[in-house]
Amino acid sequence: MTKTKLYDDDFLLWSQQQAELLRSRQFDQLDLENLIEEVTDLGQSETRACSSYAELIILHLLYLGYWNDELERNGYHWESELDNFRLLLEKALTKSMKCNNIYK
Repeated sequence: MTKTKLYDDDFLLWSQQQAELLRSRQFDQLDLENLIEEVTDLGQSETRACSSYAELIILHLLYLGYWNDELERNGYHWESELDNFRLLLEKALTKSMKCNNIYK
């Protein structure tokens, strides 16, 4: 089975094989094209997660500030979720994101 075929057919097995090839320093056997794509996607995924948490924080701040009809019934829940999203964002932010002022 070719490297690309395995990548398309069984991603888990492909990723395990790529990790083993890296550990054993068999760099000439790596599926570089797909490996580069996956590493790039990892970084983009982290950025998307942080953006999503930031959007949820803003949304819940708007709920608390402006949705007065529902504040008494949902205010505690919104505050709880707001705290949770802030913690998740803080955990997800990387040093490079903080240094580049992406999420300050």
